Amino acid sequence: MYPNQYPNQPYNTQPQTLPKKSSTTKIIFILMIITGFCLFISVGVWIFCASKSSSDNGKTPNEMAALLDTKDSAPLNQEVKSSLGVSVKYNSRELMAFGFADGSTFSGDDLDEKRDYGVIRIRPVETNQAARDEITLVSPELRITSTSDKKYWEKLLGKEGYKNLLKIDALIKSNNEQRSSDNRSIEISSSKDINFKDFKYKKVSYTNKDERYGVTSLRREDCYFTIQNDRPYIACIDNIRAVNFSVASQLEQVLMNISYSKPSEDSIVDKADDSDNNTMTDSKKESIAKSDVDTVKSDNKNKRDNKTISNNISSYLSSTSSFRNFASVVPSVVRTGMLYCADIKLTLPDGKIGTQLTGACVEKAGSGFFISSDGMIATAASNINVTPREAIRAYITNPSNVEQASERLGRILQYMLESKLLMQTDVDAINSGLSERNQDIIEKIYMLADMIDNDKISLERENYSYAVQTSDKPIVINRKNNGSLEFTYSDDVLEAEMISKKYDAEKSQTDIFKGDNLKNDVSILKPKKTGSYPAVLLAGSSTVPKDSLVGIIGMPMYSSGSILTGQLRSTAMFKQGEAKQTFAGGDAQRLLVLNSPLHSGMAGSLAINSEGRAIGVASYNTAQCPNGDCISGSVIRDISEVKLIVKDNNKVINHSSVVSDLWNNALNELIRGNYKKATDQFISVSRQYPQNYLAKSFADFSKSQIGKDTDTSGMNIGVSISRLVTIISAIFLLLLIIIRLFIRLFIRPQAVSQYGYMTGSGGAAGNAFQQSQ
Repeated sequence: MYPNQYPNQPYNTQPQTLPKKSSTTKIIFILMIITGFCLFISVGVWIFCASKSSSDNGKTPNEMAALLDTKDSAPLNQEVKSSLGVSVKYNSRELMAFGFADGSTFSGDDLDEKRDYGVIRIRPVETNQAARDEITLVSPELRITSTSDKKYWEKLLGKEGYKNLLKIDALIKSNNEQRSSDNRSIEISSSKDINFKDFKYKKVSYTNKDERYGVTSLRREDCYFTIQNDRPYIACIDNIRAVNFSVASQLEQVLMNISYSKPSEDSIVDKADDSDNNTMTDSKKESIAKSDVDTVKSDNKNKRDNKTISNNISSYLSSTSSFRNFASVVPSVVRTGMLYCADIKLTLPDGKIGTQLTGACVEKAGSGFFISSDGMIATAASNINVTPREAIRAYITNPSNVEQASERLGRILQYMLESKLLMQTDVDAINSGLSERNQDIIEKIYMLADMIDNDKISLERENYSYAVQTSDKPIVINRKNNGSLEFTYSDDVLEAEMISKKYDAEKSQTDIFKGDNLKNDVSILKPKKTGSYPAVLLAGSSTVPKDSLVGIIGMPMYSSGSILTGQLRSTAMFKQGEAKQTFAGGDAQRLLVLNSPLHSGMAGSLAINSEGRAIGVASYNTAQCPNGDCISGSVIRDISEVKLIVKDNNKVINHSSVVSDLWNNALNELIRGNYKKATDQFISVSRQYPQNYLAKSFADFSKSQIGKDTDTSGMNIGVSISRLVTIISAIFLLLLIIIRLFIRLFIRPQAVSQYGYMTGSGGAAGNAFQQSQ
């Protein structure tokens, strides 16, 4: 019998069928699929948009290059073509040209016509102030000559002593004899081979050491001889002096770009006389009327006003990487101005007080660049330092009017007489030569200060003041009633103070002209106005391989002078040169020579490497590279000198610059074609640092490019959106995976028996129950 009249049923220890998955798990799984699909799509869109997010092909568009070489500053490239087989290209913004053909002088727009120019002369423009000054040295001049005489070689080689000479040697000998006949004391160098592009020259230098009237002066002429298409050509740069030799570099750049072609057949004719041949080697210049000079200035002004964007991009801006490097540092480059005034007492050899010079003022313009966001500026010490002899020279050569010039020179000459440095006949000759504007005499006047010993000069009431031009608004100087000078400061021209300087004051311009080097020439300025300034990044290593390109950015003058007398360019100039030699300075510093010389006013300019980092400070022009590899160049001082002088003064360079970072980001977006974002960032730059005069023009340009073929704004927006969607999708998918794993590991459904849900997750409790029965 069974209890309860029913047999015992065996226990069913097997769990019942698991319930279906919960709706939560299904939803999570579906969301994972959807999110994964979105992630896949967004990654694909991101990759596609990223591949189309830049329109940079490595070449700078003309319109973009014109943002740096603006209409008001870009070179006005002109060309004088002679039917005699020579073509001369020059920048009419900074140089004037004159052509001589058939006994007539041609200038300005008349030079656009090709003629039989036997003589072409190129010289720097002169300011109206310089033209009026009594004591002004004329700038060097380039004179290119040839001849139309068909029998030139026959006549030249037929002269006595020429028969067995090579044609080039005969040409040089003819020129040497002519120079010697004009001045028997002239020193003539041996010829040296020089190559410019595809043309070979022989260079000869003629140095005139004039020791008349108790004052020594030096004048040099460099002549380059070549034969092309069997025709003779001579190019000479004359009137190179210690006071103005830096300007000669502009003419050497013209010389390096002269080209030659076969002369027109009807231009080479038989000549009955040797007038053309004599003109070719004659050192006496053809007269240029003032009306011709005025014509050049007028025509050049019209060309500047009507200039459009050139199809030729300067080599230093042709690639977008170079464009970026130059453009990125422009806001960091400034013009420095210095005013110095003092009263000078000169002591006679017997110890008595001699001449008193009241109100000797010097004003200088140079270049510099921000190295720290707090405003520290690196520049050449020669820009902000005045030696006693410089003060005396400025007292003589920078008068406010003609009457003052005569009175001041008279006081100096009287002191020279009393000190027995000059004789009365010397003084009379100097006064006479000045009235005739004799250039040799004027140079002697510049050299008078060098004859006075430093221990005979005492300075009183010295006063320095400094200004920094941070935009394209020029530095303005006012002359007060007592003859002293003062700056007019503004938001764009800031008052500054000198932090420190290291300068070799013992070396003069004459010493550099002779080939000496400045041992030290670095200084630090800082605006008195606190703020955040666009600092340039300094290179960690300034090692520059030979022949590698170095960029130079500075604020030049087109003619030699000062803030008052020079023709100052209101925006930065860009130059590029090859590194030709590295040599040690006086204190074992590393100095670099480039084959690209500096314009006046570019001492203190920024030198950058191929990455746009500062590697040095431009110091001065050299007559030629120390190793002779180039005809002239510029000396760059290593950036380590700047770092050292900052460290010695317990200052810290703050490399972080918000305005620089924003500017560089905007440039990158512009080059990539992301014009919408670039426009917004350029506008922000203009608001944060209004002195950045490029920001507005860059913003206007980028705005004008929106919607054009090179515009990638839409693609860049697509990159931003797809990137955001990708990140969100990836994060959401990861969260879903984590939730699903959590559910499976910790909240899984439990097995069910006839006694209810079993504990555990797989029937372990049920097995235990069975074993207990």
